[in-house]
Amino acid sequence: MYVSSYAEAPTQPFFEDPPPLFNGLADRYFSTHGFQASMLHTIAQVLQECDGNSDTFIQFLTDRGTAHTEAEWIWEILT
Repeated sequence: MYVSSYAEAPTQPFFEDPPPLFNGLADRYFSTHGFQASMLHTIAQVLQECDGNSDTFIQFLTDRGTAHTEAEWIWEILT
């Protein structure tokens, strides 16, 4: 997961596929925290593949630098 901010507009536009939609709370959380669409597609895939196992999902996010408590919160708002 990569979050960034810009003081000025980039010289070339950055285009990504539209992000998947989860639910109102999760979508707002991801938007306000700057999650890129590519990461949201990955989260959607992992959510589907973990087959309801919160430990697998949380471990996936923490292995990529997400704080454990944040990963738990993301699990909660998605499920």
